[in-house]
Amino acid sequence: MSHNQWSALNFILSENISFGINEQLFENKVIQAFGELGWKEYLGNIEVRPTLHIGSVNRIEPDLLFKSDKQKNLFVIEVKRPDIDLNLDYQKQLFSYMRQLKLDYGILIGKEIQVFYDGNLYKSDNPLMIDKISFGKRNVKGEKFVQLFNKSSFNFENLDKFTQKKLDQIDRRQQKIKLKEIILSEEYKRNMLKILKENLFNDYDIETIENVFEELEVEIKDKTKKSASEIKHKLLISKNSITSKVLNNDKRKVDGLKIGAYVQKTFRRFTDKNLLTSKEIVNLRSEDYSKQVFGANYKILRHISEGTKDYSGRSRYYTKELFVGDYYLTAQWNESHWDKFLLWENKVTGKN
Repeated sequence: MSHNQWSALNFILSENISFGINEQLFENKVIQAFGELGWKEYLGNIEVRPTLHIGSVNRIEPDLLFKSDKQKNLFVIEVKRPDIDLNLDYQKQLFSYMRQLKLDYGILIGKEIQVFYDGNLYKSDNPLMIDKISFGKRNVKGEKFVQLFNKSSFNFENLDKFTQKKLDQIDRRQQKIKLKEIILSEEYKRNMLKILKENLFNDYDIETIENVFEELEVEIKDKTKKSASEIKHKLLISKNSITSKVLNNDKRKVDGLKIGAYVQKTFRRFTDKNLLTSKEIVNLRSEDYSKQVFGANYKILRHISEGTKDYSGRSRYYTKELFVGDYYLTAQWNESHWDKFLLWENKVTGKN
């Protein structure tokens, strides 16, 4: 049951979405999707942008307010276009609705689904994200989501159990970090040395033990972190490998062009002839798709609103022109991308 409902939700909110859909139309899709879970606007389960007065002057208008059959407020949904990232500003907008309406649960829906909690199980300045669900046909997290938010089985007891489990996971992660810091501290190291020496007192005299430990070093290492020398060695191997590939393939050209120039030429052609479907353009904006299909470390296309620079401030996209509308094309191409790019090009043009 939950698998079929998630499939329906995924189809309505992801697979069947036209590229560049505006927020109003996408909001209607969200209403349709939750209709698959039993929530009906005509029965009063969903209020669309209700005007709620705060005091004598202020008012708020959440996108979708979900209610029980007895008209009790249950949770709120804020909707954003599926082609933009759900950033902190949008989350804060949802948070304000949750706080004003005194709701434990709120959902942000756009390119993914984010679920937030703001109840007595967890006290904080801001609601806590307890789940983030990407769209996709086979998705365990998505199936759990439709179980929890199905109208026929909706209840706060199940939601709170799910939330408590998430809180326990977060707490264990925090405890793990704290314990690791303690074990790696100098004080803990001194205590360990003291225990090691005490264990030897029955068999050896103190002077001998002290002399031996002066010649030894006891160290506790974090196996998840590489040492500087290990990182340097790995980078050297990687650099040599890349250099070898370039030397072996530096003469490869198609239509007399190297990989970067050929990719730009191809995307110009696809843009001029409108060969890329809306769905494919959405795919090209996905990091997972770009990695899987092209072996790329960056999204193939990035909307102009996202800019061209990575987290370190380096530009990773061609900045002098836009492709298929308002998109930058990644400039991170090398010889290793030839085969995958040509295979993808042939699929787009129907040559294989």
